[in-house]
Formats: sequence, C-alpha cells, structure tokens
Amino acid sequence: MLKINNISEDYSIRQRFRKMAEVQGFSDDTEMYIHDSAFLCGLLRKYKPRKILEIGVAGGGTTSIILQCMEEIGNPYKMYSVDILNKYYRKPEKDCGYLANEVKKNLKHGSHEFMLGKVIAY
Repeated sequence: MLKINNISEDYSIRQRFRKMAEVQGFSDDTEMYIHDSAFLCGLLRKYKPRKILEIGVAGGGTTSIILQCMEEIGNPYKMYSVDILNKYYRKPEKDCGYLANEVKKNLKHGSHEFMLGKVIAY
C-alpha cells in the first residue's frame, strides 16, 4: 500500500505549459485542475518513477506536464500513453496527444510512446 504524505505541490510546470501554449498559439487543453497537476508533479518528484503508464490521453496536456516534470527530475524513465481513440474527442481534426508533440521533441532523459487506437489489453 502506498501512503501519500507530505507531498509538495509543484505549480511551476503547469505555469510554464500555459506560457508555452500561449506563445505557440494553442489553448491549454489540459483536462486536469491546476491543483491536481501540481499534486501529480509533487508525486513524481517524490517517488521518481522509472516507468509510467498513462491510460487516457485526450489532447495530451497531462502527458506534456508529466514529461516536462520527468525531464526536470533528470532520471531515466519510460512513459507509455494509451488511448482507445486516435483523434482528440473535443477537436476531431487534432490527433490524440497533440499537445505533447512539442515536448517530445526535447526529451533527453527518457522516452515516450503513444499507443493510440488501442485498448489496454493489447
């Protein structure tokens, strides 16, 4: 059982993501409250996982935040993001995970793989 105590919330990643979105002309489609993403970054910083499985990608905002946080931590990691859809359900003209594509270009410490159009059992 994992006990979650004394997690320091980290708002800096989400704030930088919002600025990046503004500069590059896309919206912050992260489907997570800012407090939740700050808590998630705090968990990542505390536990420093080597493997991450994300189930449900949508626009890829949370994917971007996780990748940016893991890159700042600087330890090697592998991340896999699975979604049953290939296209972002809110903007069918966009691919699932489109927000993470810019972040993925600059990965130095880890790797990321989308598994789109698949169910987790495969």
